[in-house]
Amino acid sequence: MKSSNNLNNLTSYSLSKINQMEDKMAALQQEAIHSVEKVNELSSVLSRVIAMSKDIENIANQTNLLALNASIEAARAGEHGRGFSVVAHEVRKLAEETKQTNKDINQLVEESTSNMEEIRLKLSVMKEATVQTAKEVNEVKTGLTATSLEVDNYISMFEANKKDLDVILRSIQEIAATTSSLSVLATRLSQKAEQA
Repeated sequence: MKSSNNLNNLTSYSLSKINQMEDKMAALQQEAIHSVEKVNELSSVLSRVIAMSKDIENIANQTNLLALNASIEAARAGEHGRGFSVVAHEVRKLAEETKQTNKDINQLVEESTSNMEEIRLKLSVMKEATVQTAKEVNEVKTGLTATSLEVDNYISMFEANKKDLDVILRSIQEIAATTSSLSVLATRLSQKAEQA
């Protein structure tokens, strides 16, 4: 009986641990979903950065073209356009630096987009793994629940058998007492028969 109770207690403990695991798996799934949403938000932001970067590149190209036109006009003006030529040269340098910086930004955005896609894939795999693990944990829980019911049935049958055995034992004790009484009577009768 003690072993049955220990087994029942162990099964109950295991079921409680499985329930805790299910809760943790559900929390992990929610965290994965939340992380995917955040990665999607970041991807959206990066898409907007790419669009802005294209605008900056267009502005830099236009500025460079304007600087080139200004240089041409400064050259036509001769001595009077020399100061204007210096400004046009500096504007062209700024346009080139802007294009290079924009190119660097685009490269970083591409790397970030690639990294985020990798993270998204890993989070997707993690989410699927947690779903699969949750299913397996549920299967174990179902098995343990069935085992727990079987243990309860076993304990009930054992207790019923114990009651039946107690009744049989009392009957045997009553039969033994009756047999003992009959033996005493038989001995007395035998003694009386010898005396008579």
